[in-house]
Amino acid sequence: LINNALNCDKIVATQGQFDALVCLLFNLKGVKKNGVFIPAISRLVGWQLWQKLKRGDIKGSANEFLDIIGSASPKYAEGLRRRRIAESKMFLS
Repeated sequence: LINNALNCDKIVATQGQFDALVCLLFNLKGVKKNGVFIPAISRLVGWQLWQKLKRGDIKGSANEFLDIIGSASPKYAEGLRRRRIAESKMFLS
């Protein structure tokens, strides 16, 4: 899925960027909005992270990982924050 989305948007990703995006996508889930199911990949390509990546703003895109916490309960928020930091670092490697 990530490869198809990258190719569709003509994005050339490093291995670290690809790996971080795969990790992120693996942990996302699709959502239902107004009765329509939105797959995880569709959510990802609509986020600022992806838009910045398309523009070549690698640092800005990496920073966007840090904002993807969502509505995680306090019980899981710290673990999710650590995961996003790791993904951001991987993205920049």
